[in-house]
Amino acid sequence: MICKNCGKALGSAQATCPFCGSFISKDQVSSYVEMKKERERDLRPKLVSERYGMEPIVYEKKTENKSFVFFLLGGIVFLMILFVILFIIF
Repeated sequence: MICKNCGKALGSAQATCPFCGSFISKDQVSSYVEMKKERERDLRPKLVSERYGMEPIVYEKKTENKSFVFFLLGGIVFLMILFVILFIIF
């Protein structure tokens, strides 16, 4: 269960949030009870975070810096052109 006031995770047996002190609403308690019943019917394995009511972790894919690749390719092309010009002259 998550506190609606501060957004931190709460234990199932708490009537108040230990972080901000706000009371847990009846809507939160009833939704928690329904969620717990639904999860008990689901027999698939669960992550520890899902089992204890926290939202699953979402990993973001790191984007590559493509400007470095273009810079490197441009340097290689420049060196090849320079090599061809020096080969023709000498």
